[in-house]
Amino acid sequence: MKYALLILNMQKFYNYNRINISLKNSINNACEYINMALDLFRKKNLPIIWIQWGEGSPMEEEAGLIIYRMEITDIKDILKPHKLDKIMTKVGFSGFENSGLLEYIKENEIDTLIITGLIPNVDVKYTYMDAENYDLKPIILKNGLVECNIGEIASVEKKLSNIITINELEKLIG
Repeated sequence: MKYALLILNMQKFYNYNRINISLKNSINNACEYINMALDLFRKKNLPIIWIQWGEGSPMEEEAGLIIYRMEITDIKDILKPHKLDKIMTKVGFSGFENSGLLEYIKENEIDTLIITGLIPNVDVKYTYMDAENYDLKPIILKNGLVECNIGEIASVEKKLSNIITINELEKLIG
């Protein structure tokens, strides 16, 4: 199996002062786990893919929070992309939609995606389902999702069967 870490929508587009404490905590918690996964993948020289909303995205406004065009593709400061990481933009909800992700996966013979990021009930879910449709194995990183609405992560985890903890991930990728 060849694994890749897929990080969805973790750019700094929120006006951080205008969001509620619950969302701030969810962002910080997810970033902590994403950073742990980044360390594991970098130690093993495994692919890391960042998928961001691109200009023209349907996400002009999500949950009442404004996306600033100047920062739409800038990744959150708490997360540190490496120069060797692949950074792509998408226009639709799925990470596969108009991003070149599928082509990159095929070129690099990746068959398993560890998925993290923002908007579990839309972008994460659609990316997960598309991965299955392309005969890939998607796995959600437990605690690696940002919850925009209360109960959203639990709802998504009920529907998407492959979930892994950071400790299980460390064992899986050796």
